Amino acid sequence: MKSLDPRLKNVLWMGIEKGISFIGVFVITATMARYIGPHYYGVISYSVSMFSLLYVFSAMGADPIIIKKGSVNIAAGKLRSLFLTLVRTLIYLFLSFLFYIYLYFFNHINEPTTFILVGAVFISQLILSLDYISIVNNYSLRSK
Repeated sequence: MKSLDPRLKNVLWMGIEKGISFIGVFVITATMARYIGPHYYGVISYSVSMFSLLYVFSAMGADPIIIKKGSVNIAAGKLRSLFLTLVRTLIYLFLSFLFYIYLYFFNHINEPTTFILVGAVFISQLILSLDYISIVNNYSLRSK
């Protein structure tokens, strides 16, 4: 029996990954909202939306270009992905620093728990900006 085309395997894997991620986020969000209360849930939601926006600004929309160029030449795509990750991370760190200054001076961070929650969201988005391997795996058809 003939095995599946690698492109089809890659698409199926990426679809399953997104589906599991969606269900997991829904369950975790519902549980978290119930147990931490409306104030801290609002802090987390605000932080996630702001740091996600900063991540999008730092990415500069270059992921489709990297995927397109990397699918043609994987070795050059890895170098481009690594360079983009470095640039994206530096921009993200700078924008996040400005956001922290804004939160501090306009008294949005007024207790240690809020500072810790905002810091946790910052770190999670930082890890996302550092993850260039997922981009490489997507264009080299090795999403696993």
